[in-house]
Amino acid sequence: MPSGCPPSTATAPGYRSLHSPMDDVRKSPEDARDYRRLCLESGLLVLLISDPDMRASCSVENEFLSNTPDGRGAKRAAAAMAVEVGSFADPDTAPGLSHLLEHMLFMGSEKYSGENEYGKFLVEHGGDANAFTEAEHTCFHFQVDPGSLRGALDRFAQHFVAPLILEESLDREVLAVDSEFQQALQSDHARLFQVSFQQALQSDHARLFQVSFQQALQSDHARLFQVQCHTARRCHPFCKFSWGNRASLVDTPAAAGLRVRGMLQDHFARHYRADRMALVVLGAEPLDALEHWTRESFAGLSEDGPRCSRQPAVPTCMPGGVSSGADEEEEGRRAEHLGDMMGELSCKAVGSSGAMSEIPSCKGGDTCDATEGAAPHEAAPPYDTVDTVLYQSLAVQADHHQLHITFPLPCLRAHYQSKPAEYLSHLIGHEGCGSLLSALKAQKLATDLSAGVGGTGFDRASTYELFTVTVTLTQHGLPRALDVAGLLFVYLAMLRRAGPLEWVFRELSSQNEVQFRFQPQASAQSTPRYSDLWLPANVSAARSDLL
Repeated sequence: MPSGCPPSTATAPGYRSLHSPMDDVRKSPEDARDYRRLCLESGLLVLLISDPDMRASCSVENEFLSNTPDGRGAKRAAAAMAVEVGSFADPDTAPGLSHLLEHMLFMGSEKYSGENEYGKFLVEHGGDANAFTEAEHTCFHFQVDPGSLRGALDRFAQHFVAPLILEESLDREVLAVDSEFQQALQSDHARLFQVSFQQALQSDHARLFQVSFQQALQSDHARLFQVQCHTARRCHPFCKFSWGNRASLVDTPAAAGLRVRGMLQDHFARHYRADRMALVVLGAEPLDALEHWTRESFAGLSEDGPRCSRQPAVPTCMPGGVSSGADEEEEGRRAEHLGDMMGELSCKAVGSSGAMSEIPSCKGGDTCDATEGAAPHEAAPPYDTVDTVLYQSLAVQADHHQLHITFPLPCLRAHYQSKPAEYLSHLIGHEGCGSLLSALKAQKLATDLSAGVGGTGFDRASTYELFTVTVTLTQHGLPRALDVAGLLFVYLAMLRRAGPLEWVFRELSSQNEVQFRFQPQASAQSTPRYSDLWLPANVSAARSDLL
């Protein structure tokens, strides 16, 4: 055991392991890494990963051993922290506050007070860091030379233990957020769908968003999500401008008589608690050493909230496939229910011009409203009823158009073993004989088709998921976009009548099992995805993109 390591995890004071090492973590037989999961007394969920190959790569003769499939670069240690708060929690008086706080946490801590101490240490030791804010979580991560993990981890931890959030750093970080926003305006893949059309027209602060909205309309991707925002519940944060810019983070709070630094401190105190965090650490050291360093560095983390009250389900540490457990029949019924939901929708089509037109269909049901005392989005999805279907046809290039049909669905995380959305994505997006795409091609209506739930936090949240079918139309298909949509619903009705097909489920399960077994080893860049999986909201329903 390395010098300074703690005694056995069964007896060491101040913490407790959920389970003994590796006895409940399913991994590929080809995976040489060791895993351990913990719940510290503060409530922090931890996944430790020890890579023996990384220890070999630290030697001179193997210093260029890669952690990537193409063989470039040396292996690096890494860590990631996911916090269960995102832009959906932004106050109306400071849109983008969660994003700004993400920036501010890097600007020094009580233990390491230098504003650039963290970044300087990483640069000097072959590392780098980044962070991102999603709808319902924020993720911070870094990579560093394996021999410098302990120092980097301690500096990283202090961002969550005792950040400074200095007034003198605030202006610079607001400028950084505003700069990101301005750059995003030029990107077709910008997340400007958060700029609500209704908000831009009706808000008392319309001047803050009017220009952003007009610029966003020039982006095809943004225009699609603009329609989604426009049709969402007005009280739901899906409609909000959550990126943040100087207007929303300086002018709006000032008009309300609020100090931004005080708002940041309150936001941190309310949401950055151990029971709402999940940490992943990847290093060359044995698990005992990694555990010792983790407990040592995160000992001062806020302990508000329940302590170790969450017992995560048996996790799969690496991407795998559809499981076939004892509840398979029940999960199959869930797939059938999803087919029902999609095949019998009563739809409204919203065109890019804003005009409404009906697609004939039948029956749908209301979604539940927010419960009294809860934030609107905590108990209700962003759309009023499950029979709302968003439709838009827009030009992505001069020579072709795309048709997007989006189905708001309930959150499906609890069904991660059967993956009903992935099952339907496979069938709807199939390209072989007898598929929807083959029928569209035969009529010269379309050239390509894809289907599924998007990968962002705005597509896949705790109360809803957005299942989108995207069809690339031909010039002949453009004026017949509603006919294309009609064929989709005919196909969905056929799937509903057929019910869940066990042979399809088995085929997908077998394919994913092979991928799970023979996958290449995940690199340090994958660490943030692990931390998202281990968030409290996900521990009993693993994220589908990781299974």
